[in-house]
Amino acid sequence: KATVSVLYWSIFHMSADDIKEIDGLLAAVKSSRVRRVLEAEKQCIEEELEAVRKREERERARAAAEASAPKKAVKMVSTYSWEQKPGFLKIRASDQGWGPLQEGCQTLVGNDDNLEIDFASEKGVLKLKIEHLEKPINHGKVTCRFKKDYVLITVPKQTEGTWVNLKESDIGRGGKKDADPSNALMDMMKNMYNDGNDEMKRTIGKAMAESAAKGGMGP
Repeated sequence: KATVSVLYWSIFHMSADDIKEIDGLLAAVKSSRVRRVLEAEKQCIEEELEAVRKREERERARAAAEASAPKKAVKMVSTYSWEQKPGFLKIRASDQGWGPLQEGCQTLVGNDDNLEIDFASEKGVLKLKIEHLEKPINHGKVTCRFKKDYVLITVPKQTEGTWVNLKESDIGRGGKKDADPSNALMDMMKNMYNDGNDEMKRTIGKAMAESAAKGGMGP
């Protein structure tokens, strides 16, 4: 295929004046073969310029839409509990009164040493962030099940075994190691009771009263 390499400048630097210069060459050329080459080159440049123009318009429109869109509120999950099996962790995270969460609309943004998940709700973004896990996890295989007032998160471990603590920072805190996740569950229920609406308080209050009657702890 014949080309005129001296006329092929980078498309990103071409302008209307460059097209006019090609038109001037077309007006002066006598060879029909050279004319066909110039016309083909001009058409190619014009098509590429048009594609670049449309792409820039789309980018400007997208940037304008993002700039004008209202910013979503972000709330951190402060109430969660955990338990474990040899191969995985189960983390129960409260919706902090921001439910119902939108099932399937979560984003994993952590890594194998940190668990960080963003959940979408009508009120904004609910963020669970647990940093410096005691041991590595298989971050890419984390799954979520959405319940009425919480999310149940399954977190596969990289190596089977028993964790003493969920986070490295919990080891040796105050000279103690709490290997019983049920204590964390009770703390979570108390926080949910304090932060929840009237219906949640009635439900949790009843459950904790029944637990207390059986020898457990009350609110």
